[in-house]
Amino acid sequence: MTYQQILQSFLAFNINAFNNLVYIMETNLWIILTMIGTIAIIIMNVKEEIEDYVTEEQNII
Repeated sequence: MTYQQILQSFLAFNINAFNNLVYIMETNLWIILTMIGTIAIIIMNVKEEIEDYVTEEQNII
């Protein structure tokens, strides 16, 4: 195989991988949105717990 053939194979592989990722995202959009929502809820809850902890620490001092 020449360098050009290897480069073309690599490019084709990456294009195929990108197209597959787009297909998965389109067909499973509700799963992705659910994961994003779950992560957002977890982040907001952790942020709220940190703020409460800081407020409690300040009241003790």
